[in-house]
Amino acid sequence: MKCCLAIDIGQDSIDSALVTEQILEDRQHYDLPAEGHDDALEQQLKDIFKHYKGMFDAVAVVSDNTKNGPLSALNPDKPAGLAAFPLEHTLNQCNYHHPVGILTRLQATTFAQYRLNAPQEVKNFAYIDVDHAVGGGLVLSRELQIGSKGIAGHIGHTLADPNGPTCECGRRGCVDAMASANAMVHFANMQGAQSAVEDIFAQYQQGDSEAVAMLKRSAQVIANLVADLVVVDDVERVALGGSVGLSQGYLDLVKEYLDAQPHFYHCDVVKSAPVQDERLLGAALWLSENLAK
Repeated sequence: MKCCLAIDIGQDSIDSALVTEQILEDRQHYDLPAEGHDDALEQQLKDIFKHYKGMFDAVAVVSDNTKNGPLSALNPDKPAGLAAFPLEHTLNQCNYHHPVGILTRLQATTFAQYRLNAPQEVKNFAYIDVDHAVGGGLVLSRELQIGSKGIAGHIGHTLADPNGPTCECGRRGCVDAMASANAMVHFANMQGAQSAVEDIFAQYQQGDSEAVAMLKRSAQVIANLVADLVVVDDVERVALGGSVGLSQGYLDLVKEYLDAQPHFYHCDVVKSAPVQDERLLGAALWLSENLAK
């Protein structure tokens, strides 16, 4: 494949670029209005294809609107956002001749982290994004896992505590509901603190006992998730990202809890490395490799 058009669709904006090998050119950014979102998104996609007409050989699209809607839409009480947007149909209307690949945003990030930062000998890799929510992706036998529904790698929705709080997906006790920044705010509010995420981080750095307990609980949940990935999928390396995952001292806490487990649950756990435009690049690299097979 000579050149890939990569498109990253967010909730309120779209980024696009032409990607040849690992070089991005003609990068564009477009804001989407809050009202009339579906119509604006459809028109913007048409405009993007018009802008790059005749300049690409394949299209890699990154969106949390997977083939069957985003995972958050599994909860009928939660607004589905763009879950009903006909993404594949719109792409087929805009693009008549070139192959198209669709990834979630975290799947694309995972592949960028794996291809550009993991040692060559690593075959099984996981990326865990610990931010306002917990998500990630999996590479097994050097292949990014996507699944027939496009939701493979939603590791934040594995079970951490069956008696824990209800997750936004509707299930009780997900990793996301126990270890994310939003989960910390939830626990703080339950204690009457009314703290924001920034407050909890600041209090943690100052040694506040309740904030320290929240970060430790989060790190322990993530360490258990890592151990599960090791024993189920033989994951050899895990990269942590996100505002919580990259916060000072958090990686050390995760390693401490992981090291306390039996040795066959251990693996290499590192901070994710910065990659410019990693979603656009990761999606393009993934599609390029799959088309070359």
